[in-house]
Amino acid sequence: KMEEIVKGIADAGVKVCVVGGTVSEMALHFIERYGMLCLRIGSKWELRRLCVATGATALVRLGAPTPDEMGYCDRVQQKEVGGR
Repeated sequence: KMEEIVKGIADAGVKVCVVGGTVSEMALHFIERYGMLCLRIGSKWELRRLCVATGATALVRLGAPTPDEMGYCDRVQQKEVGGR
């Protein structure tokens, strides 16, 4: 069941999945298998800000988004701030 859900999301053209809650180990396994990136944002305000910036709609259902619900950005990158 989980593989079908993640496959449907990947088939919709999603490359990065941004979530506000927890993601199960099984879901992460299939997300990695389909070459997607999963980003967890703990703050619902930051999640809303990201949705506005990318033109996406925050979904409460689990499944493939419609093209109108998906956002877009040119690139996603990780930047380390601080550290040693």
